[in-house]
Amino acid sequence: MDYIKIKLNDFVTSTTLTENMQSCYDFAGGDRDRFCATFSRDADGQVDFFQTGLINAGIVDFKTYVWKADYAFDVAEFASFVSRENVAQDLGSIAIRYRATQEDYNATASSGLEEDLVSVTGEFGNDEWFYDTAIEYSIGDWYAFVQGNSRSGGLIDKFQQFDDQYLDYNGDVIDRYRGYTTWNGGLGYRFNDDVTLRVIANNLMDYDGTEEDVFDREINFISIGRQVTASLNWRF
Repeated sequence: MDYIKIKLNDFVTSTTLTENMQSCYDFAGGDRDRFCATFSRDADGQVDFFQTGLINAGIVDFKTYVWKADYAFDVAEFASFVSRENVAQDLGSIAIRYRATQEDYNATASSGLEEDLVSVTGEFGNDEWFYDTAIEYSIGDWYAFVQGNSRSGGLIDKFQQFDDQYLDYNGDVIDRYRGYTTWNGGLGYRFNDDVTLRVIANNLMDYDGTEEDVFDREINFISIGRQVTASLNWRF
């Protein structure tokens, strides 16, 4: 398990006139002058000049856990254990690999002030969990794998103001999108130490986004379907 913590100050961010005015008038402390200098008012209090664009002002605070687990075993040994008989032949080997990222905190503040940091972890797009599980099988010069890539889903907007702010395509109230899993797979053959042939299938289940038992339609998942590629690697 790894724990990753990133804190970035004064990153380049774009600000609007409204954001500049809020940073100038509403926030106590911080480097307010840089925001106040981006606009001016006339004698009647009306804005008569303003600038927007990119400035070094933002702050990012990001924390996540990374979990990994691997397990591999010889198929013949496993068969011998289960059957209580000696299986004396090459049945290949299987490896199971699991990796997950658990987002703990992800906040950005264009003002550069710590008190303005609000985490969006748990929103869809900043799902708490992203994980993939791969099963690999190899025997002799052949190998194959299948991998599931998953996300946990999340709230549409952590800061929504009304209970009925979001409706699905049927007119029912929703506040989150479900997670889902897509699958990839592949097959390979090693001719020798220098030449390997691989066939990879992305989106193995041929999802196009209309599968309502897999996806919420409202996320507008779009895919051209299964994609199969072949490659011949020759090392020299």
